[in-house]
Amino acid sequence: MKLNFRVFYGFILIFVSQNLVKSQRGFEIDNGLIGVPDIQCNSDTIELRFKTKKKFTGKIFVQGHYGNPECKVDYGQVAKDGRPVGGIKLSHGACDMDRQRMVG
Repeated sequence: MKLNFRVFYGFILIFVSQNLVKSQRGFEIDNGLIGVPDIQCNSDTIELRFKTKKKFTGKIFVQGHYGNPECKVDYGQVAKDGRPVGGIKLSHGACDMDRQRMVG
C-alpha cells in the first residue's frame, strides 16, 4: 500500500519547525528528532511514531486540520494509565488523506 506523504509532510514540518523556532525571549528550544520517524501502514489506519531528544509537550497535527480532533495529538496530555500519549494514528479517509493500493 502506498502512503500519501503529503499528509505526513504537513505535520512533520510543523513538528520540526516547532523544535527549531526561537522563543520570544531569544533562546533556542533544545529539542529535536532522534532518528527517522516510524510510519506504519495498517489496513484501516496509518500510524506515525517518533522519538525526541527531550520530552515533547507540544501538539502534532495535520496541516489545515487543527480543529479536527481526529487529526491532532496533544503531547502535553497523558493517557488514562499515566503514560504520555505517543504517536498519531490517522484513519484512512480522515484529514483529507488518500489511500492508494499498489501491487508488488
